[in-house]
Amino acid sequence: MRMKSLFSVPCRVAAVSSFVLLAGLAPRVAGNSPSYAAQASRPSTPDPRFGVVEAWRAPAAASEIGVGWERLTFWWKNIQPSGPNSYNLWATDRDHQINHEIATGRQLVGLLINTPDWAALNPAQHGDSIPKGLYLPYNNPGNYWGHFVKLIVAHYKGRINDWILWNEVSIPTGKWRTWYGSVADYAQLVKVAYQAAKAVNPKAQIILSGDPYWYDHGAFFTTLMADLSHEPGAAANQDYFDDANLHLYSRPSDYRMIITLYNQIMARYGIQKPMWLSETNALPYNDPIRRYARSGFFGTMQDQASYIIEAFSLALALNVQHIEVNRMVDGTDFTAGGEPFGLIRNDHTARPEYYAYRAATALYAGVTGGSISYDKHSEIYVVTLHKPGATLYVTWNQSPVTRQVRIPALAGSAIAYDKFGNGNEVAASGKTYRFTLQPSTDNTDPANPKDYVIGGSPIILVQSS
Repeated sequence: MRMKSLFSVPCRVAAVSSFVLLAGLAPRVAGNSPSYAAQASRPSTPDPRFGVVEAWRAPAAASEIGVGWERLTFWWKNIQPSGPNSYNLWATDRDHQINHEIATGRQLVGLLINTPDWAALNPAQHGDSIPKGLYLPYNNPGNYWGHFVKLIVAHYKGRINDWILWNEVSIPTGKWRTWYGSVADYAQLVKVAYQAAKAVNPKAQIILSGDPYWYDHGAFFTTLMADLSHEPGAAANQDYFDDANLHLYSRPSDYRMIITLYNQIMARYGIQKPMWLSETNALPYNDPIRRYARSGFFGTMQDQASYIIEAFSLALALNVQHIEVNRMVDGTDFTAGGEPFGLIRNDHTARPEYYAYRAATALYAGVTGGSISYDKHSEIYVVTLHKPGATLYVTWNQSPVTRQVRIPALAGSAIAYDKFGNGNEVAASGKTYRFTLQPSTDNTDPANPKDYVIGGSPIILVQSS
């Protein structure tokens, strides 16, 4: 579970000081960029589909790169520390930072997690325990989870309407485990939250826990869909949830297989819901701030930047409604030994993925759909994305050798952008545009050195249509 919280410390002073750490600071940029004929420019209003976890940690930088939404974690144990009638306003700094983020135009999505000991069915399991009274009616005072959901959703009505329920509940053991209950218990958690949230805010949206496919290959999700679809009142209550949710890391080429599979699982039970991707990223092994072995599906910082462009294009072509990079700033998790996921380091310098994210939000804003083409022989991807007035062709090479690609020409000239949004006008050769694609160098799968995880640097060809 790769998750940090805005509200992890209930103490007033600690919470306020954490807000100040990076507020208003943009990353420092080293060196000069090469000269290009064009630079991708983002719209004045950010596309709400593109997010970064905890953008509030560097709000000026988040605005500069077009972050449209962010996930904030609300720890139940901190908000109601002493009983069902308690409410600790300082757990959220009296909403100071929340209101500031809303004022920037970013959509906020709350994640609810962590049972207080007083509400735990098994106090020895602490925050990962099933809540007491979970199987009582949602509006019974003894259903502490239902009571909490009503309280929090009513408090943020109109400011936060989207709520994710727990995190990676399918992980059965280890340090990332967050849920000791069964699939049926989680289904009940979802059902209660759906009813409670809708009772106080009909516009509330209930999003399932982000599912990390590789832990169980969708087994938990499959059982969950069966349980929810067979619950009494499921049809009248839209199966008790509004959006499915995935956490996918490291390998863009997994996207089509996994997202298609989850849509098929839902369809098997007569369910059709939008898909969110509330965590994604790739890890660098060569960042001087902390180096890792060249293994474990890690890549270079350049690979990490390529990942952003490749992953976002595939997600859009697969009709993912919200996609979010984990995370804005490395934060205290990194200083405690965690992984370097931040678009920005703790010293306020930006990783290359920061600029790739900026390019993605600029070039992909307004995309309405697309398609994916993959040639198994050449190992070349071409993702075609449509937006008003333009067609984008995002292409990259998944093989370890240099390749050539041809893109159909809609006009005699177009703009070809690199992964950082730097572009040059290019001329068609006959009825095609021709490009040389850099090879992939990311064979960091420890079990298979012939497996290339992230493709080589992509090209984004933008043609007017």
